[in-house]
Amino acid sequence: MLHFSYTRKQFLKMLLIGFSLFMLLIALGCGGGVSQSLTADQSKAFVDQLATLSSQANQKQISDDQFIQQLSNLVTAIDSTPNGVQLLQKYLETNVSGRTIPFSAIATTSARDTTQDQSLLNKIKSSTAYQMLQAFLTTVIFSQVPDPAGTLIQAANPQLFITLSEVQVRTHILDAEFSSRITVDKAAELLNLNGTNPYEAERQLLTAQGQPIPAWLQPAPSCISNCPTPASIYNGTFSGNGQFSRQFPQTTCTWNITFTGTAALNLTAQSNNSVSGSVHVFGTATVVVVSGSTTNFTCLTDPIPFDDTQSISGTASNISWITNLSGNGGPFTGTFQGQLQNPKVTGDIAVSYSLGTGSATLSISLTKQ
Repeated sequence: MLHFSYTRKQFLKMLLIGFSLFMLLIALGCGGGVSQSLTADQSKAFVDQLATLSSQANQKQISDDQFIQQLSNLVTAIDSTPNGVQLLQKYLETNVSGRTIPFSAIATTSARDTTQDQSLLNKIKSSTAYQMLQAFLTTVIFSQVPDPAGTLIQAANPQLFITLSEVQVRTHILDAEFSSRITVDKAAELLNLNGTNPYEAERQLLTAQGQPIPAWLQPAPSCISNCPTPASIYNGTFSGNGQFSRQFPQTTCTWNITFTGTAALNLTAQSNNSVSGSVHVFGTATVVVVSGSTTNFTCLTDPIPFDDTQSISGTASNISWITNLSGNGGPFTGTFQGQLQNPKVTGDIAVSYSLGTGSATLSISLTKQ
């Protein structure tokens, strides 16, 4: 039988060592959290590399061959990273799309091809990371109204969503080109379009190959980034009067003139709050003589029709236009100043008279149609 004897100091030392080992085991047991955190950081790095790859390809800083090679290296690296695809998927769901990506890895098979580029493309398409990114692409949701940045994508990060979509669609286009499903010229056309609207490029690619448009792509608008708000029509009427005078050699005529008319405004509000469009103002000025007519001179009392279309300018809070209110370049000018407060545009038309004195203010409220 073996006997062990320890001094009190030795016993305390061994107890301390045992406690340290115990704490180390606990730390190792919690190590998954540390590893996961580091891999989550790698996920962001992978996303940044994909975005850089898209930018370089769009700006023609790299060739198509280089794009394929670098994308192949990148998806291989993601596949090779422990939990890389799952954590990348989680990162995209949380920080880019803002919604769940319905993805499960499905092995893909492709016929053997003789070209190196096509072989690499087949390798890319069989990558789990690529398949997850393809599922990510199809989760896009389009909006009818641009956000403050003028983007028609509903996502946690709309611009990054578009950028990552460009990577996928570029791969689709190159795959179709190298397998001779589309011509080189068609591929070049679609690659240029991909840099501004990957979803329209994907739609045209499918059409060129005689393939149906999937449900997720059907609502895609013709513009997805830096888009203006669609033009809106606002209609309203106005009526107001003022006193105007003009001096003639024989007398000075003074009239009370009532301007009654309609304004039809075609307004586009840009994402930077500027406005553009046109306004059609038409109606009649009714003239009543106040004084000035004599036995030898009669101040005119004929009604004055007006009909003028002009462009508008300014911002949503300061819309302006200038139209003629006397027809054929006559002396009455109406200057509008107002603001957009949907569903209305409100403001005043200040009337001036170039042949004499006088003014009028015509309040107007135009309602969105």
